[in-house]
Order: sequence, then structure tokens, then C-alpha cells
Amino acid sequence: MPHLTKLKNIDLKDSNIAGLGTDLEKKVRLDAAQTEEAWQGVGIKVDLRVFRIEQFKIKAWPVAEYGKFFT
Repeated sequence: MPHLTKLKNIDLKDSNIAGLGTDLEKKVRLDAAQTEEAWQGVGIKVDLRVFRIEQFKIKAWPVAEYGKFFT
């Protein structure tokens, strides 16, 4: 069967996930989260907040809209 080929071994260091899980990657994600405007005030008091991702940006969902879902 000519269409079946053996997969070649790929070295992760040559991929876009080479640094996944490293201390550097964790620090980068933490620093990015700390500068996200949508997270300001989160964790100061116990409450419930809902967020959406719209056009790759984090948006706080209005409290009046909690519980309303798309159909």
C-alpha cells in the first residue's frame, strides 16, 4: 500500500511546544495574567465572576446577563 508511510520521529526542541511546562513558560504566563486588565480586582473578595473571550480578548460578562445562554 503506497499511501501508508512510517511516521518519522520529531524532536520536540524543533517544535513550537519545546518550552511547554518549563519554569520560563510558567513565568511568562503568570506575567501575562498579571497585566490583563480584566483580572484587576479578582481574588480580593469571595464572589462569582463570569468572563468571555471575544476576538481573543478577555471581557467581563455583565452581572445582569449571568445565567443567560445562547440557544
